[in-house]
Amino acid sequence: MEEEKRTCTPEEVQNRDGEIDLVDVCRALLSKALYILLATVICAVGGILYAVNTRETTYTSTATVYMGDGSMTSTGNVAIATYLARDYATMIPLRTVLDTVISNLGLENEMSYEQLAKHVEVGLDNDGRVVTIQVTDRYQKRAVRL
Repeated sequence: MEEEKRTCTPEEVQNRDGEIDLVDVCRALLSKALYILLATVICAVGGILYAVNTRETTYTSTATVYMGDGSMTSTGNVAIATYLARDYATMIPLRTVLDTVISNLGLENEMSYEQLAKHVEVGLDNDGRVVTIQVTDRYQKRAVRL
């Protein structure tokens, strides 16, 4: 006798004892392989298109400034350097400083103070003597200039 190949319904996959026949499950999946492959390709292409079109490349430029003369032997000099670093970290994101940066780089037509402020981050290290300035922008050369 020749065994006839046929697709199985979900009810047929589960036999009378409540057990699932894996051969019937595989046959059911193989009978729908074209649809599964088509759905996989459509989802993959859709995911790639979404990722390519919604991704915005950003570049980050970092400047690190050490406050001190390298021979911090007295506690007074260390304290002054720490206070100076804190002052700089407070002053850098201020409007007057960022407006000066925009003006010096000729970016008046490209960005406002508010836009530049969103791109600039200023931080201090644990000792409080190193100021780190990070600028993030979509254009690599502008990130470096800023």
